[in-house]
Amino acid sequence: MKRSERAVCQKLYKLYGLLRRHFGYASPWWPGSPLEIALTAILVQQCDWSAAWKGVCRLRETGLLDLPKLSAADYELVQRCIREVAFAPTKSRRLVHFAQALIDRGQEKIETYLTPATETSALRKDLLSLDGIGEETADCILLYASEHATFVIDAYTRRAFRRLNLWPELGEDFWSGSYGRLQDFFQRHLRADLSWYAAFPFAEGVPLEVALFRDFHAQLVELGKHHCLKSKPRCHAPGQQGWPGYPICEPHCPEGACSACPMADLCAAAGRSPVLLSPFIEK
Repeated sequence: MKRSERAVCQKLYKLYGLLRRHFGYASPWWPGSPLEIALTAILVQQCDWSAAWKGVCRLRETGLLDLPKLSAADYELVQRCIREVAFAPTKSRRLVHFAQALIDRGQEKIETYLTPATETSALRKDLLSLDGIGEETADCILLYASEHATFVIDAYTRRAFRRLNLWPELGEDFWSGSYGRLQDFFQRHLRADLSWYAAFPFAEGVPLEVALFRDFHAQLVELGKHHCLKSKPRCHAPGQQGWPGYPICEPHCPEGACSACPMADLCAAAGRSPVLLSPFIEK
């Protein structure tokens, strides 16, 4: 591994350790069955997670958490179930079309469609061909509803790394760049030596690469939700409350539980110099 590449890997390793010590670890971080996770991933676009999850719960109560039944469901019935999400009329059709697409492919269970035995790139390409599924949604489904190792890039990730400015040589525009370029950056450097992360406890039976990709993304979402806010970030203050009803992050960062963002001493935007990253543990 080149020295410059090794330095990037070291920073990511240290950053992950700081995040995990602050937020802890939860498995599963994204609750629900594979179908519930996939439907939530579609609904949560431009929407609060709590509203998306309530919609999925209503679909369950109505007996529509089943691909054959959902594929034959009336749009208006689905819309009533997901009424609190943004763009509910459009998303009700997307859910029905998603179920119909899988049924058309001969899949009555999402688990068989998402089987890890299928090549990730081929499955991802097929997901991207479906109505309303973009790269972030496809990768969330692949990573959390199955065990395909693909790193999720979202607004929280872009915002945090732009503010951290850990690699000034990349330029600020790098973090506004293409999804694929950022995904390659994280996947390449996290995969460079997975043994670095072997000492962290992860869910049993889950491949280390998958478990790491899941939790690294989860940590960045927690960071963005509690501290690295879009406006008025809480760099030197307790994190704000999480999504109501979300079993993992709701109790985190209540008053007195933490005093600052775990990245505050590293982040250029928090008024500190990235040179403070120099005492990283050598691996």
